[in-house]
Amino acid sequence: MAQTTTGLRAILSQPWAYELLQTLLGTGHMRRVFIKDYVRPFAGARILDLGCGPASLIEMLPRDIDYTGIDLSPDYIASAKANYGDRGRFQVMDAASLCATGETFDIIYSFGMLHHIDDDRCRHVFEMASAMLKPGGRYITFDPCYAEGQHWFARKIGDWDRGDAVRTPDAYMTLATSAFTKVDHAVRHDLWFLPVSVHLMECHKQ
Repeated sequence: MAQTTTGLRAILSQPWAYELLQTLLGTGHMRRVFIKDYVRPFAGARILDLGCGPASLIEMLPRDIDYTGIDLSPDYIASAKANYGDRGRFQVMDAASLCATGETFDIIYSFGMLHHIDDDRCRHVFEMASAMLKPGGRYITFDPCYAEGQHWFARKIGDWDRGDAVRTPDAYMTLATSAFTKVDHAVRHDLWFLPVSVHLMECHKQ
């Protein structure tokens, strides 16, 4: 696990603290853009939120979808069930365990997860995502990045992040293309009121 969970950063492992920080930072616009422009849910879609945390992105999704959220944190899953139990299924589980059930999905997404795990685990996640997608399905990712020409403050935010594996766009792409042959990607600097650089990938199952 490429993540710092000591000191002040340990507090963010608690669902209430994580959500409070997101609210104070005003990340609602960022989440809405991610869902509307990149996830692009459609009626009846089977959607997997991989590394769902407290599953707050479900608020941006329509109700006419079939949602599953998995995370390794029992605290996050307990919070998701308490707040959104009528909106989907939430399980303490890793991608490999879910993949072993044979379930498949139209859309899989990870919002802010890849920069918390090392390269080997990232490759495994992409392999599992590819295996769980239906033909024509998509895996969409969103993570902070170190990008050429980015604002100095955006780089500092990457340094301060609880995840210890913030990468360059090329590094994220190298990991994605280990399992997907078609990957669209973009670097965005305009999704927050502060100068933050994020990397988005849309991986297509052929």
